[in-house]
Amino acid sequence: MFRILSVVFVTGLVSIANAQLCTKWSAPQKLGLLDTKMLKEVSGLTVSKQFPDRIYHHNDSKDLGAFYITDLLGGHTQEVLFTSEKVVDIEDVSMGPCDVGQCLFLGDIGDNKKNRKTLDLWILPETETFQDIAATAKKVTFQYPDGPHNAESMAVHPKTGDVYILTKEADEEGERRSYAGKLYRLSRSAFGLKDSTLQFVGTIDLPWLNYNYGLFGGMATGMDISPDGQNLLIASYENFMEISMNKIMNEVPNSRSWKRNQDYRVIDLRDFLSQLEAVGYSPDGNSFYFESEFNPEDGGDKESPLFRMDCLERKP
Repeated sequence: MFRILSVVFVTGLVSIANAQLCTKWSAPQKLGLLDTKMLKEVSGLTVSKQFPDRIYHHNDSKDLGAFYITDLLGGHTQEVLFTSEKVVDIEDVSMGPCDVGQCLFLGDIGDNKKNRKTLDLWILPETETFQDIAATAKKVTFQYPDGPHNAESMAVHPKTGDVYILTKEADEEGERRSYAGKLYRLSRSAFGLKDSTLQFVGTIDLPWLNYNYGLFGGMATGMDISPDGQNLLIASYENFMEISMNKIMNEVPNSRSWKRNQDYRVIDLRDFLSQLEAVGYSPDGNSFYFESEFNPEDGGDKESPLFRMDCLERKP
């Protein structure tokens, strides 16, 4: 069972009712340390909207078909196995609406070698104990319309239930540069099809928007959509970017025309963590949680802390 904490957020947090981008974020607050014996290579997180004091996490590639539950401080870790089938590379997790209420969506979307013909989305009904989860887990197989891509960022729209995937486009060894990510959508209506094809939405040119960052500031490593469906939060290795969903839902994204501090805002975290790959909004949308992949062997982070940042101000 999980402890129920009375979590008190920073005084002065503002409402998301006006759907404006946050203009002032608090400094990162370290909440606790993840259990790296279980979360050895954490790569995604999402916060429960139904159950207080609960965050879902998952490990990176070559793990079991499992996810992990902690409290809001990253403690009391429990492992939940949802399938005995092989999973290839789960890269992100999101909460979203489904036929039985709220579901956990796990995106098996990693493809570093860009040779996977199809990818998988696991949809798991959210319950208090997740008993018999393997019997209720649903796998949706899909493909890109233009050939394989590598991706680490996925989010479910909290109103429509559609799934969005943003690709990670980079040449990390040759030219050492990143490229505009491609945004795709999997409609909720396609979940029942035997084989589904993603719909191309447009490009989000992180290298252009993050013009004063290097290679690692131009690669999308995780994302989430705010609970009101109005804002998109994208993580890179060096920062977060919050974008108005109006620029995505109501038009074909042309990110090079977006105005900084109006259509999107950058939250700088350069040199803060070595492998930032997991981010998720709080249920009220006034905060977000994030964590870094535990990677001491390769000179990366020697522990896996859980952080939260709070929105202190929203201005038109």
